[in-house]
Formats: sequence, structure tokens, C-alpha cells
Amino acid sequence: MDEDLRDLDSFLEDEDEWDRVLRPIGRVSGDGRPEPRRDAEGRAAPNLAAANSESHALAELKKFIGPSRKAIALVMALIAIAGVVTATMLFSQTLTPPITAAVVLTKGCDPVSPTPPTVLAGTAGFVTWACGTNAAIFVQTNGGTVTPTITKGAEWTTTFIFKHGTALSTSCAGIAGSRATASGTPITFAASDVGGWDYCSDYVNAPNPMSQITYSWSQ
Repeated sequence: MDEDLRDLDSFLEDEDEWDRVLRPIGRVSGDGRPEPRRDAEGRAAPNLAAANSESHALAELKKFIGPSRKAIALVMALIAIAGVVTATMLFSQTLTPPITAAVVLTKGCDPVSPTPPTVLAGTAGFVTWACGTNAAIFVQTNGGTVTPTITKGAEWTTTFIFKHGTALSTSCAGIAGSRATASGTPITFAASDVGGWDYCSDYVNAPNPMSQITYSWSQ
């Protein structure tokens, strides 16, 4: 479109072009208006010829003006269509964030040394695990429900947890406040239970060597 307008401006400002278009009518006066062609005696050309020449001049102008009008109309149509497309919205959605839960348990030491450190082959008894006398094997920081996954050998008949620092007994179940655990079974800790916990397991017919026990906690 801009190129068409520049061509039109060039045509209107070019005296040679005006002279070419208006030559059939006559020469161009100083103010840009055509003067009628005259014969050898100075008489003006017939009005019919002048009229035909004017039609020719208008046709020349339309060659420049016509494309510009078409280009403007085309651009306006494209703008209108683009406006309709960009304004179309199907729907909007709001995604709700997940709930943030407080961590229930944190790990103490790993690996963990047993008490007693040695047992006799073929005997029965129980073993406890802690991070020394002053540190628990894991710490409960909040109330909540967690699930243990436990892997162990057949000699280990039970698995328990108990509060760190509690006095031992003759079996894991005999320790005050101890809780039995089973692989895949959720355990709920109350907020009042916050603090350190240790492990305990009973065994029978101790093999040589005995198998290790692995706890994996999930929340």
C-alpha cells in the first residue's frame, strides 16, 4: 500500500508524466491546468477531442489510485479478521495447589549398631538398636501417619519400636510403651509422642550369619 501511494505521489509531482498524459489535450499551464491544443492559426481544438483526452487522463490516474484503494480495503479486512480471532477465548481454569504436610519422622544414624553386639548361634532372644545412649535411631517431629516397609530374614520373628531411653525387658513386647510394626501397615503417631524412638526385634534359632533388617518409612 505504501508503495502504491509513493508511486501516485511521484506521478503527481512529475511534470514529464503530466505532460505525457495531458499532451492529447494541450500543453500544461504554469498552475498545472491544461491549455487546449491550437492549430497553426491559433484556434482551439474541438471540445470533443478535449473531452476524449480528459477521459484518457482520468484513466491514467485510476491506474495509480485504484490499486491503493484495493490495498487499503484488503488491509482493513485482515485487521478486522485478526481482531476477531485473537479476542476468542474458550475457557479459563484455576489449578488448586496441593496441601503441604509436616514431616512426621526424621532419621538419626545409619548404619545402626545392635545391642547386644554378639549372640550365640542357635539361640533365641531379642536385639535393640539405637544411636548410642544419647541419640535415638529416628525422631518424631510431628503427629501424623506413616507406613514402614520392613525387609528381614526368617529368624527375626517380631519388629517393634519404643521410646528412646525406656528401660529394657526380657522381650520387645515387654518394653513399656513399645509398639509392634508390620511391613506395609500404617502407624499413627500422636502429637504427644514427639521425641526419639528406637528399634527392637525378637529372634529364634540364630543363624550364622544373621540377616540384616531394613526399615523404609513413607508418608
